[in-house]
Formats: sequence, C-alpha cells, structure tokens
Amino acid sequence: MSMIIERAFIMALLTSIGGFVFCMIFLPFEKFISRLVSAKTMVNANMVSMLSFVIPFYFVISIIDGTEAVLTNGELIIYQDIGGYDSFVCQIRGHICTEYFGFVWLAGALLVLLYYLWRYFQLLNIVKRQSFCICDDIWSVKFYEMKKQSQISNVYLVGSCCISTPCTIGMRNKYIVIPSYMINAFDEEEIEFILKHEFYHVKNDDFLRNLLIMFLGCLNWFNPLYYFLRKNLSEWIEIACDEEVTKNYSNEQRHRYCRLIIKVLELEGSGKGAFAVRFGGLDTKNYRNRIMKIIKHNRTSSKTGKITIVSLIATALLCGTAAAKEADMSV
Repeated sequence: MSMIIERAFIMALLTSIGGFVFCMIFLPFEKFISRLVSAKTMVNANMVSMLSFVIPFYFVISIIDGTEAVLTNGELIIYQDIGGYDSFVCQIRGHICTEYFGFVWLAGALLVLLYYLWRYFQLLNIVKRQSFCICDDIWSVKFYEMKKQSQISNVYLVGSCCISTPCTIGMRNKYIVIPSYMINAFDEEEIEFILKHEFYHVKNDDFLRNLLIMFLGCLNWFNPLYYFLRKNLSEWIEIACDEEVTKNYSNEQRHRYCRLIIKVLELEGSGKGAFAVRFGGLDTKNYRNRIMKIIKHNRTSSKTGKITIVSLIATALLCGTAAAKEADMSV
C-alpha cells in the first residue's frame, strides 16, 4: 500500500512538472493569441493547461518501455544514462523520503477534497433552504421567455440574502440566484443582460466545468500555479459568456452592458458563492479585462489564430510530457 501511495505521489509530482512546462510555454503567448481567437477558444486552451496538471500523458510511454512495471513491482532498479537532469532527479529522490511525502500528499488531498465538498453542500443548502422564488414581474417574464427560447426545463430563478452577486449553481437542477438586495436595483434591459449571461452559463454547463477543475485540483493542492490557472480559467469563462451575450449587440448596447458590469461591482458585498459561475468577476482587474474585451468585440477565431493556438498547445504538451518522462527516468 505504501508503495502505491508513494508512486501516486510521484505521479502527481511528474504531472506537475509536465503542467509547469506546458504553462511556461503557453502563458507567455496567451495575451497575443487572445487577439486572434475567440474567448471560447481561450477557455478550451486553458482547460487543456489545467488538465496537463492532472492527466499523466507520460504514463503511456512508461507502460510501453516497462518503467511503470519495474517501479510498481518494487524490483531492483538500475537507472541508465545517469547524468545531467537524471542525476539531479536521482539526488532529489535519494535525499527525501518519498514514502512519507506520499502520505502527507494523500492526507492533504483528502482534506482539501472534504473541504470542497463541505463548501459545495453548504452553498447548495443555502440555495435550496434559504432562497425564495422571485415573483417580480420583470424578472419572471424575462426568465420564462428565455427559458422557453433555450428549451431548458431544469433551470429555476431564485433570490437569496446570502449570495453577493448573480450566479448559477447546480448540477442536475440549475439555479440562477439573484442577491435579494439587487432584485429592485436594475431596469428591464439590465435584467435581460443578467439573465442572458446566466443562461449562457447554464447552456454550457460552466458550473460543472468549475466543479470538475476544483475537485481535480485536490491532487495539486500543494501547487500555487494550479490555483493561478484556475482563477485564470474562471476569468476566461466570464469573458466568453460576455462575448456570446453581446455578439449581436450594437456599440451602444455593449457600452450599456459594460456599465451594468460596473454597477454590479458597485453593488456587490461580501457573501458566499465560491463554486458558482458568477456574473460578477473575481476582482477589479477581471472587470477591467471583461470590459476591454466587450469593447474590442473580438468574437471569432481566425484561421491563423486556430492554427497558432493548436500548434502552441501541441508543442507545450509534447515538451511537458518529455520533461515529465525524463524526470521519471529510464530503468
């Protein structure tokens, strides 16, 4: 059992190496590429960067060359071609007790998982038990119009005193939650903007995407880069949503949508919603980025942009996989 835990810990380290190399190649070009492709494409690219920290792409090579079988069976291991990078890895492995580190990693992963589960069910309990149906005419009329147009039956509109910004949560049943103090704060057009934004989250299952990335992050609880990437992905999800909502808007409508984002920022208070996909951003910088993207109105991916981003992702994955495999060493 201890050997399995130790190997799982090493696998987590190796995927972190692969993910780190991927990000060092991808992130410096992110701002440039975002000018050539849509925000939705950037969401998919950032999803790949997150998964590079979780999926052991090098594992296939380790199975083919027999490395995995030797390491898991606990046989006598002779490392070949020791030198340079391999020598550095051997010294690290020789001076740390990976067995104990493995147990610490596993305990941390379980604690983080339990914490996320507790936060998720706490939020879900708030929505189900402490929310109320919004009966305001404008909210109801707009909501049922969009519900009919989208043909999504398992979505509900509720208000809550414990949520700080409009958001969407729920896996099987989706809840669009509006803070109680914001219900009477918007005019008809602003209500339509907010509901369109949240329906886009529902349509694309952005909540499930956030939940998946958050729980997969339990394996990388020790890695600050993973938390940075998770925040970056959340920002791109919101930008992609804004992009879809405003794609057919006039310049004046897009400016009014931007003013709504600022208005929500002014109204926001402290509250719960860590798991939710939210109309409000994560910080002031996120609001600024969203507004700039809306004004520039880049919602299509050029052919050059698609080729560039696919090539960059493929290169980053290959380099990350090679680095992780090299750290695993041939035996």
